[in-house]
Amino acid sequence: AKNAARGKMKYIIGDGKNEMDFTYVGNVAQAHLQAADKLTLDSPLAGSAYFITNQEPLPFWTMMGNICEGLEYARPSLNLPRALILFFAALFEYVISPI
Repeated sequence: AKNAARGKMKYIIGDGKNEMDFTYVGNVAQAHLQAADKLTLDSPLAGSAYFITNQEPLPFWTMMGNICEGLEYARPSLNLPRALILFFAALFEYVISPI
């Protein structure tokens, strides 16, 4: 929120089409409570991985825009090419990494 307030959330990295599934926290809490009711040491469910999802993926930058807008800040709108960001990330990693 601080970066958005300072106007630093105006950039979209890449084409902005990468999708993610943002899960409502109430659904996550409910899933954990249901798991706690069923999981015991001898449960066949124990030791397995489970994914909690709303199964409603949407573009990451759409969600970030919705959050910014909800906080009354400007939506990200300037696209930065992914290759450019990767180049600078690799350059900075090389420059700051210890020898």
